[in-house]
Amino acid sequence: MTQNSKTTKVIRFDAAGGPEVLKLEEIPLPELAADEVRIRIAALGLNRADSMFRRNQYVLEPSFPGSRIGTDAAGVVEAVGAEVTALKVGDRVTAGLGFDVSRYGTHGETALLPAGFAIGYPDFLSPEEAASINIPYVTAWGALVDQGALAEGDFVLVTAASSGVGIAAVQIAKAVGAIPIAVTRRREKRPRLFEAGAAHVVVTEEEDLARRVLEITGGRGVRIVFDAVFGGMPETLVEVTAPGGTIFFYGALDQEKPAVLPMFPTMMKEIRFQGYVVYSVFGDPERLARALRFIYDGFESGRLKVVVDRSFPLAEYREAHRRLESNEQIGRIVVTV
Repeated sequence: MTQNSKTTKVIRFDAAGGPEVLKLEEIPLPELAADEVRIRIAALGLNRADSMFRRNQYVLEPSFPGSRIGTDAAGVVEAVGAEVTALKVGDRVTAGLGFDVSRYGTHGETALLPAGFAIGYPDFLSPEEAASINIPYVTAWGALVDQGALAEGDFVLVTAASSGVGIAAVQIAKAVGAIPIAVTRRREKRPRLFEAGAAHVVVTEEEDLARRVLEITGGRGVRIVFDAVFGGMPETLVEVTAPGGTIFFYGALDQEKPAVLPMFPTMMKEIRFQGYVVYSVFGDPERLARALRFIYDGFESGRLKVVVDRSFPLAEYREAHRRLESNEQIGRIVVTV
């Protein structure tokens, strides 16, 4: 927050586009509604969804002028509305998911949130770690553990494995005793993916994905695919999925190639295609509580660990978005405030 306690700096944008549309603006400190809390932000986590939202290519749309941006963030409650009883000033919280990002986006020095979207986090996590957990780890947990019932010995294929969600999926798979196969396009990412917990890494610039996965699995294929790419992937993913397996689609990084579903192989192998969004977990208090219990236990035990690619100050927020879109990162991009 600036020296003038009646103002604060936040990230806003007035038109869809590249990182250049993002502005760090000083605005009057917003007043609290009765059901809201104001959070002094310490750290932000960038997600691919932030880039897509900024370009107006996401399931949520920005509202102009002056759209806010950002979901993952961690900080300290500095004010509570008159009707808020579950939180108090000084509580360490992260931002949940499901609020109007255009209005309540969390990226800046302070953020307002409806109190129900502010989630307390344990003391053993730093703000940088806490800001890096919610979307990646809850997303991976919801598909792999909750819906997919991933179990010890299962093979699971993770595309876009060097992303924050991809690394979370690799770590969660390893934590339950499954065998994660990480997919990346670039050779230089291979060592870091092994460090993150991948049992196998397939570099698609050098290897045939289907052939390599079938070699790894002894011809059986994987029980679960966790895919963020879509586009031209479905045919290959059906080929590498075991009979009765499940392909989770949770993103569409490839929006240029048309998706073609191979009908007969899918039918003959009785493969289930499952669309998935993490909003379903954040919208269910019981599921979210189970997710966070699993995740926090994993971090406390050391089975899970945030992999930070780079950290930027808030003044370099545009550069953080450029790094996000470079596809060179391995893990989370964090912004400190």
